[in-house]
Amino acid sequence: MFHSVIIPVRDYERYLPHCCWALWRSATLCRQEKELEICVVREAGDSLGMTILQEYCATPPCGDVVQVDRQGRYFNKCRLQNIGIQESHGDVLTFLDADSIVGPRFLETGPLLLQPEYARVTKFCYRVRYLPPAALQQLNACTGDQDKEALVGLWFNKWLCFDRAFEGYGQAETNVPDNRVDPQAPVFGNSDFSIRRDVLGDLRFDEQYVGRGYEDVEMNRRIWRHYGQQYKALIMTDADHGVFQIRNPYQGEVWGPGEQNSRNQQRYAST
Repeated sequence: MFHSVIIPVRDYERYLPHCCWALWRSATLCRQEKELEICVVREAGDSLGMTILQEYCATPPCGDVVQVDRQGRYFNKCRLQNIGIQESHGDVLTFLDADSIVGPRFLETGPLLLQPEYARVTKFCYRVRYLPPAALQQLNACTGDQDKEALVGLWFNKWLCFDRAFEGYGQAETNVPDNRVDPQAPVFGNSDFSIRRDVLGDLRFDEQYVGRGYEDVEMNRRIWRHYGQQYKALIMTDADHGVFQIRNPYQGEVWGPGEQNSRNQQRYAST
């Protein structure tokens, strides 16, 4: 079994060391060090050197930093996701954002898709909660793994105190509060999910979605449309298997201002 975590990056390298630290922490706790591949797909053009990325991402036994040319003014996350699918090797693929801090047992979930009792599960989704922007400075101030372990542990112990991110139910674009979730409704989740490579098949992210908005929603809908009545997704909502994302109020230049979201919304509604 091989588990690939695909992380697309454009100007988010300052978050990436902490994201990879949390992944290797989970791999160690779940005894998956020899089965994990971190595949970072990075657009060139930022100020951080490849050597720093390789230190954190190309870590034995398997890791890779795929560097691609920057195309266009805004981040095309879908393009990088598709390159990650092509360049990675895992039987299970997990898609994760670079500003994520995963829970201690996060990496237990994806490999379950290879077990017979989960053979009919299309994908696993993950609950995401938001950390404030200051969390990045707090992580940077840690003097070692023990300090970082204590800080991250404190956050996960207070998991329910943090705001929940978008979570689609019923329709891929419909965000439903916890107390209104229909247990019979299809689960779509958000941008973070795990899927078997053979289940993903030839499905790919739509690279026409450039900049902010709907790129992940469209992919979730695409998988659902492909499998129809056979579609079944499960979501992990507990802290141990969940994900924190660090809010970044200064990402407009990367993702594009409001008009990019409007364009993507119009494209989504027309397809």
